Parts: sequence; C-alpha cells; structure tokens
Amino acid sequence: MTASHYSRRKFLAAASAFAVSGAFLSNKSLAAPMPQNLDSIIRNLPPLYRAVSPIGGEYRKVRLFFSQNCNHSRTFHDLLFKWGMTLPKEIKFLPTPVVAPGDDSAAPLAVAFYAAWYASPEKLGTFMRTVYSNVQSLRMDPTRFETYFEAAASSGVNRQRFVSAIKTPAIMQSGLDATIIAAKYEIGSTPSIGIGGQFVVTPDGVAGNEELLIQLLNALTSKVIIGD
Repeated sequence: MTASHYSRRKFLAAASAFAVSGAFLSNKSLAAPMPQNLDSIIRNLPPLYRAVSPIGGEYRKVRLFFSQNCNHSRTFHDLLFKWGMTLPKEIKFLPTPVVAPGDDSAAPLAVAFYAAWYASPEKLGTFMRTVYSNVQSLRMDPTRFETYFEAAASSGVNRQRFVSAIKTPAIMQSGLDATIIAAKYEIGSTPSIGIGGQFVVTPDGVAGNEELLIQLLNALTSKVIIGD
C-alpha cells in the first residue's frame, strides 16, 4: 500500500464519524559465470534497509507500520510482533497503523487500534490478528465500527474501556500522530519497521526470508542502542 500525507481535517472528520456510529558465494570454484549485466542486476536489487534523516523523538523507538488491508502485514504480523516484544526494555516497541490517502478505513482502524491498546494492552496482538481475519478472510467492511467492535469483543478487549476510549481526544490524537510519523519515515509499503528514527526495513529487502529479516532488525536495533 502507498502512504503519504493525510490531512488533519480529513483524519478528524473520518475519526469523528467513526466514533459516532524482505549468500554470496565466497568459493570462486563454485560460483557460476557472472553475466555481463551483473552490475545492472545488482543495482536493481532492493536495498537491505533504507536510512532516513534523523527523526526527532524517535530515538530508541521501534515502530511496526502495518495496514489491516495488507496481506503482507498479516503474513508477518506474528513474527514481527513477537520479535518486538523481545526487545530490551530501553527500546519502545510501537505498532503503528498507516493512514494512507484515499483509504476510508485508515482512520477507523487507527482509532480502534489505539482504543484497544488503551483498554487491554495485553490483548493487542490478538486484537490485530482478529482484525486481519475479519477484514481479509471474512470480508467485513473495514470502514465500519462493527468490524472493530467485533474484533475487540472476540479478542477479550475490555468492552467498557474500549467504547469509552474511542471518543476521547487523546485516542484521536494518537491516530493523528501515527499519520505524521509515517510521513516522516516516508513509509511506502507495509509492513515496514522504523528503527530509532534512522532506518526503515521491509521484508522485501531480504526477499521475505524471515531469519534474515530478524537478523537485520537485530543488527540495526543494536546499532541504535550502542549509538554506533
């Protein structure tokens, strides 16, 4: 999915309406002959990661940018969520919904996501798995409150706290903050992992190899912690 700026007015309008209703061979004898266009091939390979201009306030934060409409976000959800939960205590792991222009479901997801986080943080991973199932498997409408209310109920999210949180300014502000930080990281696909306001990693960079992805994430996160 594509992400870019999402106006404050449009987000607030959508959110308010919702509230209301990614090995080189070292042995030369084993290496195949190099094609003449090898340099061109290498240049066209996706980078392992992307460096960004330092983002203020993001030091020692790791963000998992996702979309409930993206099947890749769903595929990598368990792997990345579990990895994030194993990070050292000095690193904040922050799953972050991506609000994209033209996506009428983005604001409702953002508000529901942060409401569920507030209501029952220990149920957040389960809540998101249920949201993916509701939207992608059951084809429930991602723009409607009922889709997320059902996910919250099925996931054991505290109903009273969830309903109450949806209408609070702080939850809507969290959704707005998510749109701003995604724009600063220049997120163009999901899932993407933003590390320390310095790096962006996607599964594409390692051709979807889960082991290499985790190794890369660990290396870049360690780099941020050490400050190298």
